Amino acid sequence: MTFENYGQSLKNEKADFVKEIAKLVTTSEQTVYRWLSGEFVPSKIRQEVIAKYMNTTPEELWPTKATDHEELP
Repeated sequence: MTFENYGQSLKNEKADFVKEIAKLVTTSEQTVYRWLSGEFVPSKIRQEVIAKYMNTTPEELWPTKATDHEELP
């Protein structure tokens, strides 16, 4: 399941998940929402941390978007 799909599957838990991820990788909640929407992609190191937290791989979460640079607003 991609990170976008995972975000779409969350209903009432989405805000809590976003807060957890933002704290985990020390970024803003707004940035995590942008990652979930597919607007931006986290850096490779953040992809690794998030994937480990979610017990999966970066390639599964971001199959065509794995990148060495972070696109932030």
